[in-house]
Amino acid sequence: MALKQKRTLELFKHRFGFEWLAFFFLILQFFVLLGNLPSPRYDVFFWFCNHTPLIFALAFAFRKINLIKGLICVGFLPQFIWTLDFLLRLFFDYNFFRITAYVFENSLGYWVLLPIGIHMFSTNLALLATYKFPTENKVLTKAALYIALLYVTTIILTLPERNVNWLQGIGKEGFLISFTGYQLVWPFFVFFVLVLPTYFFQKYLYEHYEQNKLKKRTKN
Repeated sequence: MALKQKRTLELFKHRFGFEWLAFFFLILQFFVLLGNLPSPRYDVFFWFCNHTPLIFALAFAFRKINLIKGLICVGFLPQFIWTLDFLLRLFFDYNFFRITAYVFENSLGYWVLLPIGIHMFSTNLALLATYKFPTENKVLTKAALYIALLYVTTIILTLPERNVNWLQGIGKEGFLISFTGYQLVWPFFVFFVLVLPTYFFQKYLYEHYEQNKLKKRTKN
């Protein structure tokens, strides 16, 4: 079966699930807005995690698989590290990276569930919903365009001391990695260190899924 036909068939099979995911991400974005609107720091919305639920919602609603996979390429590894750091602190009282210390140390009240939900159920959930679809070369183009847009808007519209999207250094106070010229190479760093590994990981998941399907058909 041609790749385009297989992709269309998978989209048809998952159409209702995608609608629910679009609704989920839309609700998630609503709570992000609700939780951050009282803050005078509008730059919080330029963080990857605070605006991509809306993009995911639209992408799932309009079945834009390449866009979804492109966003996964950008955000999966950082959100995976955030989740790991959170679980280490939650179960072992140990913050290796200290990027989730604010969840435990700031007085966030019930809003503490918001960053947990965003980081643990955005790219992870999107990956689970799309691994059965082929990861095309267009995914890299979508990821690169998003990185370029994020880079420009973060530089122009946010303060350097806020370190939005870790444009000034990797991590937060107590665990900050940076070097001379880091900001200049940031887009390339993100593409080669975050995007490419996740891109090939998504390709592997799809190929593994297809091989398992083939084995089941052979047995039957």
